[in-house]
Amino acid sequence: LSADGTVLVIGANSKAHIFQRDEAHAGVWEERTVLQEEGAESLDHGFGSSVAISDDGLTFIAGAPESDIPGDAQGQVLVYTLDTVNNVWNQVAVLDGEAERDEFCEFVDMSADGSFVVVGSIGNAGGGTNLNGSVGHVRSFRAEGGTYVPVGPDVDGVGTISQEFFGSSVVLSNDGAVMAAGAPRFNRAGSQSGEVRIFNLTT
Repeated sequence: LSADGTVLVIGANSKAHIFQRDEAHAGVWEERTVLQEEGAESLDHGFGSSVAISDDGLTFIAGAPESDIPGDAQGQVLVYTLDTVNNVWNQVAVLDGEAERDEFCEFVDMSADGSFVVVGSIGNAGGGTNLNGSVGHVRSFRAEGGTYVPVGPDVDGVGTISQEFFGSSVVLSNDGAVMAAGAPRFNRAGSQSGEVRIFNLTT
């Protein structure tokens, strides 16, 4: 939901539905656009499983965690911006997961102005040795030159063998300078007690 509560994006059935509140007609919500990945095979990618929109309602992201481009269930995040002249949403970037079975983008968030994006990847092996992955990590991106580029190294889960699912939840501050990410199965305080880790962006 945009900051002023007039633009809403909903992911459902491998599509992203964008609604806008029409103040001229008693605040009625109208569906303005339906977006989906190109290609029939994309119907199995889970597009829209996670969505986030900027405060001004002009940028939004949608995740496809089961996307097999470039690898099996590697996952992708698609970034869109609104052409306010033609009232058309244009795809401006595709953000890829690191490895197969990452389920990249089950969880996403973005800064208020849409210039920073964080993406959780619970299937990633992180810095660990677990052959089944699921240590998890978080990748960060920023807008640059009309697209989005990685910001710093990935933030990996701290487990070396355990499946802590770091990145199961991610949230970013309005200015993109502070991020929190959850690891619901981490065992620091007991079996699967979980924890949240908070990070500051350094430049």
